[in-house]
Amino acid sequence: MESSDFAAWYAAAVATAVLIWDIIKYRNSGPQITGEAFSGWESYGIEDTEGKGLAFAKLSNTGDRPTTLTSWGMYWYPAGVNLNDKSKRRPFIIKGGLGGMGKVPEKIAPGDVWTGLVLENDEFKEMSEEGTLVFGFGFSHSLEETIIKIKPNS
Repeated sequence: MESSDFAAWYAAAVATAVLIWDIIKYRNSGPQITGEAFSGWESYGIEDTEGKGLAFAKLSNTGDRPTTLTSWGMYWYPAGVNLNDKSKRRPFIIKGGLGGMGKVPEKIAPGDVWTGLVLENDEFKEMSEEGTLVFGFGFSHSLEETIIKIKPNS
């Protein structure tokens, strides 16, 4: 093997590694939304929610590009129903802005955090006992909703 053959193989290996790295970077680029949701919260010092049960949602953009939260709602799945079975869920629209949080639409830049609140009435409590409640979030960068299960605050 001559030195020119070695150089050609070396260049091919480096070019392949760079291509693979570019594919990995491309797949991981853009907005990356993570979130969590809990029920059983109470407010302190927020006049319109004082003394009422609340469910709390928090989203973070850990990606490298901004996105816009375009919608948020809630779904109830009866006990035993898989969360992928959209035909059996019951949808609810959520009014944003409760307690000054949860406004939609809202731009979420890299590193930003968005929070929202939902009042827990008797129907909310019954549904959480008889099935699974989740928040559904719509974003400008994706046609798919981001679904986050509402966990009891314990």
